[in-house]
Amino acid sequence: MQEGPRSLPVEPRVVVVRTAIPEGRCEVWTATSSELTGQVRALEALLSPEEHDDVDRQRNDRVTATLSRGLLRLLLARYVGQPPSAIAVIRTCPVCGRPHGRPRLPAAPHPSAAPIAFSVSHAENLLVFAFASCPLVGVDVEPLTAPDALSAELVEYALTPTERHHLMQLSTSEQPELFLRYWTGKEAVLKAVGTGLDLPLQAVAMSATQDGGTAAVDLVGSPPQQLYLRRLEVGAAHVGTLATDRAIDDLRVDHLAQASVRGLLQ
Repeated sequence: MQEGPRSLPVEPRVVVVRTAIPEGRCEVWTATSSELTGQVRALEALLSPEEHDDVDRQRNDRVTATLSRGLLRLLLARYVGQPPSAIAVIRTCPVCGRPHGRPRLPAAPHPSAAPIAFSVSHAENLLVFAFASCPLVGVDVEPLTAPDALSAELVEYALTPTERHHLMQLSTSEQPELFLRYWTGKEAVLKAVGTGLDLPLQAVAMSATQDGGTAAVDLVGSPPQQLYLRRLEVGAAHVGTLATDRAIDDLRVDHLAQASVRGLLQ
């Protein structure tokens, strides 16, 4: 029997008030997927047809995929002054054209919109969204693993010789967190410059400090580019890092609880 057209949920009313981000500030929003399962239908209504198709192709966690895309639209509406469903979020890969590229806005998403860059990451139950007015922003979060999960092969793959030396100075119990500081910093940098893992992680050389530090990335055909790193406090079970091309003096981290999302949707 041939299926009829899919019935999509009715789009909720969303009050749009544009909020510009001052220079030097980054606003980070976290969410926990288990808290927001009751909002999946309302957030699903905000997605574009292409995003619906993309979610349908997800093999693992369609709920997280829906929440990630819907929450991104809901948050972007604050910054660009457009209804969430009207925002053009581009995900085409610049190499192959498939919809798995870094999410981004058109060059001029709206005539009155302030400049905005953003990045999205999720690991297990945690979703993180970072927004800033600087050109380059990247964020990455990873679950904190047990010491026996850190293999020599993974360390060799990801870290430069200097970074490996610093890692080996720590006790076995301390190594996983520093390794993930390096890993999330490198992924955040590669997201910010737009290459993703098309560049090897060792192309990013980091100085890991308590608060973040800096990173230099070697881009093919260009001189090394320096980015600034900031450590994100995202709970004891995860490690997170923010990368930007300008120093962030004002880092704000807020949690999107169920009541917060309901308020944004009303």
